[in-house]
Amino acid sequence: MGVGPDRTSDSTASEASPAEGATTSSASVSGAPRPLPRRRRWLFPAALTTLLAALGAGAFFARSGPVGDTEPGEGITAASCPPDMVFVPGGAFLMGSDDSPEGMADDERPAHHVTLRGFCIGRTELTQAGWKAVMGTNPSFFKQGDKLPVETLSWFDAVAYCNRRSQAEGLRAAYEVEGKSVLLNPAANGYRLPTEAEWEYAARGGTAESAYGPLDEIAWHDANSGGQPHEVGTKRPNAYGLHDMLGNVWEWVGDWYGEYPANPSRQPTGPASGAARVLRGGSWAHDGFDNRVTSRVNSPPKLAYGTLGFRPVRALR
Repeated sequence: MGVGPDRTSDSTASEASPAEGATTSSASVSGAPRPLPRRRRWLFPAALTTLLAALGAGAFFARSGPVGDTEPGEGITAASCPPDMVFVPGGAFLMGSDDSPEGMADDERPAHHVTLRGFCIGRTELTQAGWKAVMGTNPSFFKQGDKLPVETLSWFDAVAYCNRRSQAEGLRAAYEVEGKSVLLNPAANGYRLPTEAEWEYAARGGTAESAYGPLDEIAWHDANSGGQPHEVGTKRPNAYGLHDMLGNVWEWVGDWYGEYPANPSRQPTGPASGAARVLRGGSWAHDGFDNRVTSRVNSPPKLAYGTLGFRPVRALR
């Protein structure tokens, strides 16, 4: 398979004002979209990300971080979630894995304890119908149906969707955008990307295993997808009622890519800055190794591939 991106977001439109629903420009490609390669796991190693942050790399890469001092998640119940979302109750879990093959998934170490508040998360990956209803366009390569996941999205595109949907529903936008700076306001009641910890906690559905069931039953992956994504919700959900947490499309999360902490943490949001964003969950073009609840890859936030999508979360107040 090829290794180049399908599409690169326009650097001015996407990085300067993603909250305004920046459009993306298509790269010149032919044939089927090229999936995010596994090798991108090491494109920006955690040590390099740490070094870039120490050297003030935020001058060259968009920064993000929390603003305000109010934590999300208080007072959420199952009845509070929008119809297309599922309530995931708060709790503690062991994030990451110390059992992954040496040299293949070192960024999944160390396994560490994380405590989270409850939150609402998309029952499925965002569909093309859901994207079009808010954004009015469809950037996807595979346009065979509205129930397919929307793909070929950059991280900035996902942020733009979250803010625009929030504004359309009269909610406070979760992202504050100023120039190349994208700040998450945890006091906002609008939509946002899940943190990496929230994503893994939701994906596990209470299991300590690498998947929440036999892969063919729960995921569209390289051996059963026929070389394309499929309608969301057609595979067995996990214990929280979430579909396609593994397979179909990789899902952008809010965090910068970096090393895991060794100590326990509460409501972690990842590094304060970096060069690449995290994607989780595997895809229709990847094998069982990538389609695990602990698998991590990373990509510069302005790049978009035919295997990249997302699902939003919402913290109600």
